[in-house]
Amino acid sequence: MKPLVILTSLVLPALALAQNATEPLVAETYIEPPKLIADIIKSARHENVALSNLDPTGQWFCVNRSTGMPTLKQTSSPYIRLAGQAFDVAANRDRALTLRGFAGFLLISVDGKKMEVPAPKGFRVWSPTWSPDGTKLAYIAFNDAHNYLAIYELVKGSSRMLSRTSLLPSLSTNLAWTDNGKSVSCVQIPANRPPAPVTSTIPTQPRVKVSEPSKNKSRPLRGLMETAFDQQLLEHLTTGQLSKIEVESGKTTTIGAPGMIDSFSASPDGTAFRVTQVFKPFSYVVPFGSFGRKETLIDPTGKVLYEISDRKLRLGGMDAQETPQIPKPDAKRDIKWRPDGVGISFLQREPAPAMKEGETEDPAAKRKDRLMQWVAPYGDVDAKVVYEQDEALTSVQFSPDCKYIFVSRTKGTATEHVAIELATKKITVLSSSKRDDFYENPGTLVSGRVASTILVSSSGHCYLRGTQYFRDNMKEAPRPYLDRVSLADGKKERIWQSSETSYENIVSLLDYDAKSVVISRESPTQISSYFRLNLVTKTEFQLVANRDFAPEVTAAQRFSVRITRADGVSFWTKVTLPKWWVPGAKLPAFFWFYPNEFVDQKAIDDASRTYNKNLFPSVSSLDPEMFTLLGYAVVQPECPIIGTADRKNDSYIPDLRNNLSATIDELDRLGYIDRSKLALGGHSYGAFSTVNAMAHTPLFKAGIAGDGAYLRPLTPMAFQGENRTLWEARDTYLEMSPLLYAERLTGALLMYHGLDDQNPGTNPINSERLFNALDGLGKTVSLYMYPYEDHSPAAIESILDIWARWVAWLEKYVKAEPAKLPAN
Repeated sequence: MKPLVILTSLVLPALALAQNATEPLVAETYIEPPKLIADIIKSARHENVALSNLDPTGQWFCVNRSTGMPTLKQTSSPYIRLAGQAFDVAANRDRALTLRGFAGFLLISVDGKKMEVPAPKGFRVWSPTWSPDGTKLAYIAFNDAHNYLAIYELVKGSSRMLSRTSLLPSLSTNLAWTDNGKSVSCVQIPANRPPAPVTSTIPTQPRVKVSEPSKNKSRPLRGLMETAFDQQLLEHLTTGQLSKIEVESGKTTTIGAPGMIDSFSASPDGTAFRVTQVFKPFSYVVPFGSFGRKETLIDPTGKVLYEISDRKLRLGGMDAQETPQIPKPDAKRDIKWRPDGVGISFLQREPAPAMKEGETEDPAAKRKDRLMQWVAPYGDVDAKVVYEQDEALTSVQFSPDCKYIFVSRTKGTATEHVAIELATKKITVLSSSKRDDFYENPGTLVSGRVASTILVSSSGHCYLRGTQYFRDNMKEAPRPYLDRVSLADGKKERIWQSSETSYENIVSLLDYDAKSVVISRESPTQISSYFRLNLVTKTEFQLVANRDFAPEVTAAQRFSVRITRADGVSFWTKVTLPKWWVPGAKLPAFFWFYPNEFVDQKAIDDASRTYNKNLFPSVSSLDPEMFTLLGYAVVQPECPIIGTADRKNDSYIPDLRNNLSATIDELDRLGYIDRSKLALGGHSYGAFSTVNAMAHTPLFKAGIAGDGAYLRPLTPMAFQGENRTLWEARDTYLEMSPLLYAERLTGALLMYHGLDDQNPGTNPINSERLFNALDGLGKTVSLYMYPYEDHSPAAIESILDIWARWVAWLEKYVKAEPAKLPAN
C-alpha cells in the first residue's frame, strides 16, 4: 500500500498536482528524504549492543539480535485488534512477535568471548530464558504459521526444537524452567482445539452497546470488540494449555485444563504453579486489561490449592457501584516463591483473638505482622512463622540462602532499609533517608540473580547503588555510585563512583564480593560502550565497542538556555546548532516540543534535577536534530503550563504563547535563530500544541503535527494531565480545541497520522476533520496518513516517507519565499 496523501489545492495548483507526481509534497508513493538523512535512518544502528540478561552464574550476557526497523511487509501482515490487543491470527500470537522478532542472540562472556546463536533457518526468535545452571537457553522460535519451544546448549553450540505442538504466545510469551532445570513450562495450543469461529458475510446482529449501572469514565479507545463473533474469536485465540516439556526427551505433560492464561510462574521443583486466567464476561466498552482475572495456585494435575485473587470485570466506573477491590485485612499478601526453592513466602497478620458471641475486636488492638513459609501441599497446616514484628511488613526480600530478610520501614519522615538475621532476629539499619530529600538519597539495595533476593557477599556485606545529584546540575553531572554495607553494623564504604567527565553506570556485579563489575560508559563525544572493571586492581578491558552511525548529527553544537517569561516563570530550552555554526550566524529554526503541566516554579525546577550533561546525544529515527544537517537550528523548549492540581490547564493558551514568545526573544538576542524563518512541530500532545500555537500566535511560518488531537470534546472524560471532564471545565476544553480556532491559523501546516492509531484521544478523525476545516478556510495544509501504523510510525518505509515530506515542507515554507498562489 501507499500512504494516503491529502493536500489543499493551495499547496500546488491542480495542474501541477497532475503533471508533477515526483514533487515530494504530492508524490502518491513512498519516497525518501535527502541521502544524508536517509543514510542515517537506514544505518545498522540496531547492531549496537546493550548488555543485559546475565545468566545465573554471571558468565554470559544474552543480547537480542534485532533485525532493525520492521518493513511494510511485516506491518501489513494480516492482524486483528480485539479488546485493544493486536493478534496475528494466522500464527496464533501477539502481533509484537511478528513485528519485532529477533534474528538470533549474541552471547557475550564477561571475559569478552562472543558466541552467535542464530535463529533456526526460516525462523525468528523471542523470549530467551536461561536455565538455572546457565548451560542452556530456552526460547520461542517462530515462522509465518507456527511457534515452537527451542533449546540452545552452550556446550554443544547448537539449537534444537523441543516442542512438537505449537506454542500459543498470544497472551503469555514467558517460559519457566521447572523440575530444577530438567523441564520448561510454557503455554501451547490445546489438543483437539476446535476450529476458529467463522463469521458470515451477512451481518447477524447490529453493534450493541448498553450502559451499565456504574458510570464508565474510561477514555475513548479504538480496537475494542464490537460483536459476539469478536468475543468468540478472542476466546479462541487466547485459550491455551499450560504444559511442561522435558528437555532431554521432549515429553510433554499438560498442567490442568485449557484456559485464557494471561501469565504463569512455576516453583523451581515443578510441584506447583501460579496461574492468572482471564474469565468472562467480556465487554465492548473497556479493553482486555479490564477484564476479570483470577489467580490461583495449582498442582501439576490442575487442582486448585489456593485462590490468590479474584478480580471482577472493571467497567471504568467511578461511583459506589464499582468500588476498588480492597484485600481483606487478614489475607495472604506478597505471595512469591522462596528463592531457596523451599515452598512459598507470604505476609499475613497474626490471627485475631477468639471472640465470644456478641464480642468484636477492638479496632485499636495491635496484631503482629508475620512473614510465613508455606510448603507443599500448601494446605492450611503447611505454613509456619518465619519472622514477626509489631509494624507492618512490606516488600520483603531475602538473601540467596534465606538467612537474612530485607525490609523497608518508616520512622517519622524517614524511610529505613534494614536487614534482619532470622536466626537471631538482629536488626541492622542499612540506610536511612528523608522521603523529600532528593539530594541525599542513599540508593537501593542491589538485587541478586534469583528473583526476590538481595546480593550478599561472603564477608557479610550487601550493596547499595544509586546516583549522586548536584544542585547546580548544569555544571556537575549526575554520578552513579556503589556502596558496600556491613550486615553486622551498617557501616558503609563507597567502593566505586562514576567519573566527573563521563557517565558510567553499573550494569552487573559479577561476583558476590563485588571484586569485578560490568559498567556502561558514555560522554558527549563517546557513544555508550561496556567495560569489565576490576575494583581491586582498578584495571579494565572493553567488552563492547558500539558505533556512532550519525556522527554529523552527534557532532552538532548544543546549548542549554535559561528562558524567563514576562511573568517571571523560567525554564530550560535545549538548542542544537550545526557543527559548522559560528556566533552571529542566525539560522532558520525548527522548534520541537511537548508541553507539560506544573503547579509552580519549584515543580518546573524539580523536573530538571536529573539533567545529565555527560550523556551521549544518540540519534533516533525521528530525531528532529537531523534538521541540523540541512542548516536549521533545532530548539526544544520545556514549555511549562502552570496551574493548580485541580485546574491544570486554565492558563494553557496564554502560557503557550508566553513560553514560545520568550524563547524566540532570547534565542534571537543570543544570535542563534532568524525569527523571520521559524517552524514548529511535535508529536501527539506536541502536535496538539503545535496547532494551538499556530492558531493563537503569528510566530511560525510552518508547522508539523503528528498523531494529534485537535478537538478536546472528542476526549470528554479527561485527557493528558487534565482530570476534569468536559462538563466540569467546558470553557477550558473549548479554548484548548484548535479546530474551533482554525480560521486564525497562520503558517503552512503539515499533518501526518497513523491510520491504526490506538492511542486514547488521537483517533485519526482528528487530523481528517482539521484538514477539512483548514482546506475549507483556504489555509495551506497537507495530511499524510500511513497504513498499519499505530500512534508512532514503525515501518522504515513510513519513517523515510515522513522525513521526505518534512524536509520538503520546511524547505518550501520556511527557507524560501512562499510561492505566488492563485486567489481564492
